[in-house]
Amino acid sequence: MQLTNKEQELLSTYQNWIRENKLNDKCNSYFISKISMLVFQVWELEKLISETIWFKNEKQDWQYYIKTLEPV
Repeated sequence: MQLTNKEQELLSTYQNWIRENKLNDKCNSYFISKISMLVFQVWELEKLISETIWFKNEKQDWQYYIKTLEPV
C-alpha cells in the first residue's frame, strides 16, 4: 500500500521535526505498509519511552494512540 499525499505529509512532518531538532539519535518515524501504520518513537539512551501509533480504522480513517512508558 502506498501513502496518500496527506499521509505522506504526516510522516514527513514527523521526520522533518526530528531532523530540524537534531533528534535523530532520540526519535524515529516510519511507515509499516503491510498494516497501514505510521509510528513515531522517542528513545532515551537505549530505552523506548514514548510511542505514537497512527493506524487506519475500518472506515479507512486515521486514528492514533500514544503509549508512554515509565523510565526505569
